[in-house]
Amino acid sequence: MVYDDLQQSEAWRALPHYARTVYTAIAAQYRGSNNGDLDLPNRKAALYGIDHKELSAARFLLESVGLIEITRQGRVEGGKGICTLYALTCLPIDPSDKYDAKQVAKRPPPNTWARWKPPDDWDEFIRRVWNRAQGRKINSLSARGEQAIPHVGSDSGHLQSAREDRRRLFFNPHGEDTFLDSGRGVQQVERMVRDYPHMSDVDIAVAFKWEINQIQVARIRQRIINESKEPKRSDTVLARQISETG
Repeated sequence: MVYDDLQQSEAWRALPHYARTVYTAIAAQYRGSNNGDLDLPNRKAALYGIDHKELSAARFLLESVGLIEITRQGRVEGGKGICTLYALTCLPIDPSDKYDAKQVAKRPPPNTWARWKPPDDWDEFIRRVWNRAQGRKINSLSARGEQAIPHVGSDSGHLQSAREDRRRLFFNPHGEDTFLDSGRGVQQVERMVRDYPHMSDVDIAVAFKWEINQIQVARIRQRIINESKEPKRSDTVLARQISETG
């Protein structure tokens, strides 16, 4: 599945070894008509010797160089976990109603990787992605473009303040100021979900140094989605008035 032209491309050669491993593991799920319906959850990645930190970093790098496309973002719906789905951009993307944006016809291969050129700070970008996956603090990921990736730290005033305050919230599980129970942590997660919609649930959990797990993030994300779908009261009243007047 890793053709010569792909292996000789700048996108492939710019990747660290673990990202290439993740790509081949995703490609191994391809069966001839399911490009776009490829998955690699943590439990399946472990069968390939890939841990969750490598998976988190590699997925971001592969998407950045245009080798994969995320067709469905992982989340929790109805109390059930739904895994992220991928497409290989070197192949036509098959239709499916599983995607976030339903697709009814086969799409030609985007081949984004063939046009990708490494930016000047690419090595620094890789280092920052890896540090983020390890739960270390970073400020931005400039090679990503206009979307900087936050990390909870004292230099992000809208997320978290001083280290002592952070420790008080994170390491006091029985106090009234525990991270989620205080309400403050929930507000911070909600803000990150809204401000950085491209981040996965795992990435957000990593940003909070796993003091909130990906399932909790997914539930908060789903609640936000559900609230956005609810019609405003004024809209409901107006619709009823229109219906009553014919």
